[in-house]
Amino acid sequence: MNQEASVISRYGNAAKNHDGSKVVISDIVSNAEVPEQLRQDEDLWSGCYSGAIEEKSFVESFEKVGFYGIEIDKREDTWTTIEDINFRSMTVIAHKGKEGPCIDKGQSVIYKGPFKHIEDDDNHIFERGERTFVCEKIFNILQQPLYNNVFEFIKENEEAIDIEDCCDTSCGC
Repeated sequence: MNQEASVISRYGNAAKNHDGSKVVISDIVSNAEVPEQLRQDEDLWSGCYSGAIEEKSFVESFEKVGFYGIEIDKREDTWTTIEDINFRSMTVIAHKGKEGPCIDKGQSVIYKGPFKHIEDDDNHIFERGERTFVCEKIFNILQQPLYNNVFEFIKENEEAIDIEDCCDTSCGC
């Protein structure tokens, strides 16, 4: 785990007992990896540029430590450019609370749009206008304010369904 993921993980641990909680973290990021000679430059350390993480890695760090619903809230214009590397501030909002078992209760959602389809962080694909069955955990996550305006929720069964009664488990579903 890189240093950034380690720091973000600490925030995640603080939020892990609070389903639906979120963190908002800002940091200095770069458009490319900062080379070792710049990382050792004391003047750049005092300006916090030497420790900058690449933008993509900063965002991916949240996912690596278990956050979901990761959004880039702010991405400022370039503050400075050093050796063709652009530095800026980025603020990310991320949510906790997707831990737990996947229990099928016959719940489903319909993605309303505006895109033809979307894919969540767990590789569920939601086609616009099509009913998609989801487990209780995903059903509850999609009802959070972050997502609920783009889904219709269908709650047809309140009891857990034995997965062996509904499909051939040899296929991995």
